[in-house]
Amino acid sequence: MKILLDTNILVHAYNKSSPNQIEAAGIIRKAMQGEIEACLTPQVLYELFAVVTDPKRVENRSQAKRQPIYALTSGNATKSRN
Repeated sequence: MKILLDTNILVHAYNKSSPNQIEAAGIIRKAMQGEIEACLTPQVLYELFAVVTDPKRVENRSQAKRQPIYALTSGNATKSRN
């Protein structure tokens, strides 16, 4: 069974201060490693960009411009990338 990664999962994984960050990052990590079958839609990616670059929603927007997508999974729940 495939799952759709919703914008909320990506936003929580990105937001290091979210109480759901570790769990959300773990879901993305499992998808990236093939442990679960997941997909994204262009709409979800557009929404993610809109949220993380909106000054009303994110305190430090400059971080969004520098942080690559794999950084979503670089929190406490995952191993660091080499």
